[in-house]
Amino acid sequence: MFLVFNKEKIYAYIVSIVTVIMLFCVAGIVNKDNNTVETSSNISNTNNAIANNTVNNVVNTTTNNTQNAIVNNITNNNE
Repeated sequence: MFLVFNKEKIYAYIVSIVTVIMLFCVAGIVNKDNNTVETSSNISNTNNAIANNTVNNVVNTTTNNTQNAIVNNITNNNE
C-alpha cells in the first residue's frame, strides 16, 4: 500500500490549524485585559442602594422631627 500526500490538502490543514491557534491566542490576550466596564445591572443595583439610603435618611429625619415636635408640644402644654 502506498501513502499518497496531496500538497493542497496538507496546506489547507496547516492553514486551518494555524488559524485556530491564532484565534485561541487572540482570545487569551483579549481576556487578560483588566480594563473592564461596569455593566448596567451593577450600576442599577448601585443606584438602587443609593436611592434606598436616601429614602431611609429622609424618612428617619422626618420621623425624628415629628417626634421632637410632639415632645416639644407636650412639654410646652405642660408648662
